[in-house]
Amino acid sequence: MIHQMSDNIYKIVLPIPFPLKTMNVYFIDEAPRTLVDAGIKTEASFDTLKKGLETIGYGLDSIERILITHGHIDHYGQAKDCLPSPVLQSIFIQRNMKDSVDHSLPWLFEVNLDENGAPEALVNGAIQFIESAQNMADPLEEAFFLNDGDAISFKSMTWKTFFFLVTVPV
Repeated sequence: MIHQMSDNIYKIVLPIPFPLKTMNVYFIDEAPRTLVDAGIKTEASFDTLKKGLETIGYGLDSIERILITHGHIDHYGQAKDCLPSPVLQSIFIQRNMKDSVDHSLPWLFEVNLDENGAPEALVNGAIQFIESAQNMADPLEEAFFLNDGDAISFKSMTWKTFFFLVTVPV
């Protein structure tokens, strides 16, 4: 499903194999042509993205860079597959999410769940799910990392990165 959000911004709705069922990526149709998020690495997501781009008159080879908003696999999983050439590693992610995209989540779940008294079956189930989901994403070792306040320039606009931290009073 494609939605034109403005003259040059398109939302493409991609399927994901989770209870949420869909996630959104955005194609910015101006220099440099940018895909915001990339979808999960599944055949259904990849085909839907290709068809969505074709509907608005483009192909994967039109993507000049990819911006990843956060470290969930449905947002970065197929980023490498969306680039026209593996040599062109124009993937940008926020510096503070670097550890989220290095595929080290299973141990993190085990430590956090186990230390907080979760039942062993829940811990094992969560770890198995995370490990199986890792097949739906490629690591992004070659990405460029953005810092808080960095500018992301387009022909007619500039975006600014910002990071937020949620704290809970103790």
